[in-house]
Amino acid sequence: MDLYRNSPLDIHKLERVLGLRFNDINLLAQSLTHRSALNEFNDLTLSSYERLEFLGDAVLDLIISSELYQRCAHLSEGGLSKGRSNLVCGPALSQIAIELQLGTFLVLGKGEEATGGRETESMLADAYESLVAAIYLDQGVDPA
Repeated sequence: MDLYRNSPLDIHKLERVLGLRFNDINLLAQSLTHRSALNEFNDLTLSSYERLEFLGDAVLDLIISSELYQRCAHLSEGGLSKGRSNLVCGPALSQIAIELQLGTFLVLGKGEEATGGRETESMLADAYESLVAAIYLDQGVDPA
């Protein structure tokens, strides 16, 4: 991938971790590119992951809501909402990101890198949401 040839992102390694092969590799790369990196890499021509993060949040809400609705027939609306909020929250999403080692794949600017951006809960949760959106856009709802 030429756009990211000089960046730390190893697209093919991440595809192996995810067990997916992306049709549009740019979506995967964008999903892990923090806005702090955009001005520091001359060959980065995509946007940051922020727009994907927005969509990923909605995709996760839909998927988790659907699963809870189907699996937990005994729960009321309030119980379903509470269950979803427990599953789709910063700590839970960042834990999944840690398990996938997403922090090692993030493309960050020098300042973010220096302040430990790869390990912050909020950045990892945001990156996971954007990754889910990229998978959704590239592969559909089932792989997401």
